[in-house]
Amino acid sequence: MSWLGWTLVGIASSGVYAIVCKKALGMMTWQQFMFWDMATYIVIVGAMFWLTKQELIFGKPMGWAVLCCVVGFVGMMAANIAFQRGKVSLVAPMLAVYPAVTMALAVPLLGEALTVRKVIGMVLAVVAVVLLAEGSDG
Repeated sequence: MSWLGWTLVGIASSGVYAIVCKKALGMMTWQQFMFWDMATYIVIVGAMFWLTKQELIFGKPMGWAVLCCVVGFVGMMAANIAFQRGKVSLVAPMLAVYPAVTMALAVPLLGEALTVRKVIGMVLAVVAVVLLAEGSDG
């Protein structure tokens, strides 16, 4: 499958993820949820690793992977607390503006170009979140 196909799967699963998280977080604390979330990841990734006969690697790539997981964990924890305390119809679109941070950091850290079109797109995304939040009660 191409990057576009995987992107569409990611969009669809992220939309469903927000709803499922909100339901689960209505029945347990965010800490309990994170435990089951991570435990499930371990089982799925372990099975995937075993089925594809991957080798573990160590060194610099592992450090970047661990840093990615730590940052991702903080993001997931914050998102889950937000889902638990707020309306998913407001929280999910707000979280979806994270590419603005990615784009801003990609310029100095990865040497990627920031085009006028990308900036306009992100401004429009932020405007959309403001419109969604306008008049919201929480």
